[in-house]
Amino acid sequence: MSSQLKEIHQINLKSYQQLTYLTLYDNDIEVLEANLFKFNENLEYVDLDQNKIIKIGTAAFNGLDKLHTLDLRNNGCINM
Repeated sequence: MSSQLKEIHQINLKSYQQLTYLTLYDNDIEVLEANLFKFNENLEYVDLDQNKIIKIGTAAFNGLDKLHTLDLRNNGCINM
């Protein structure tokens, strides 16, 4: 769901440690910071389709052993 979100940080997600489903498609997010999902080890589904992601920080998705779907379609240039 589009909300014209430009940034998402680890601190924004820290309170949601039981989060399993995260949809942030159709926004303006450009960077996924290092260790972004450090406190969200229960995530199973992450949708980042149709953003403007140009950089994914080191270990952004580390520790997500339950993750079965990661949607990064329709982003500019992904630099890992």
